[in-house]
Amino acid sequence: MNTNFIMSRWVVSASFIFGMFFGVQAHGAEDDEGETGPPEGTVVQFQEHEFHQSPDRNLIVEMMVNPVLVEDAPISMSVLVIEEDAQVGEHIHESSVEILYIMEGGGTVTILGVEHELSTGSAVVIPAGASHSYVNNSGQQTRALQVYSGPGPEARFRNWGPPVGGE
Repeated sequence: MNTNFIMSRWVVSASFIFGMFFGVQAHGAEDDEGETGPPEGTVVQFQEHEFHQSPDRNLIVEMMVNPVLVEDAPISMSVLVIEEDAQVGEHIHESSVEILYIMEGGGTVTILGVEHELSTGSAVVIPAGASHSYVNNSGQQTRALQVYSGPGPEARFRNWGPPVGGE
């Protein structure tokens, strides 16, 4: 598969996710006649992103959008870099939907006891309150875009240290 196809596939998928969440949540200021104007929007530059690494050094999180970085953000968005054979134990996000888009790599996600194989281009929607876990059995490092609708679960990453060797 050539690089242009892979990038265009990622851009289309990421655009869908951005449009789905930001388009629904973006609200412009109303003028005197009650009409909505263009949304102000927010840009978070790369140097403003937060980077955290799990204590076992198997997962790096690049936090790009969340209520700490963007005031009143209705979602959080991060990129996960997950080492081969890494595991995320079973857990639940009571009030947040989690969406994952596999940019490269794959693995197995288990949602409510049902295993689903993931590969590059897979998109996953995990409902709020659903138990889930993940193992990177893809034979390579995995990169995934992670979105929480109903931000909050990403806050746990701040308990981790910065990536070893910097980012």
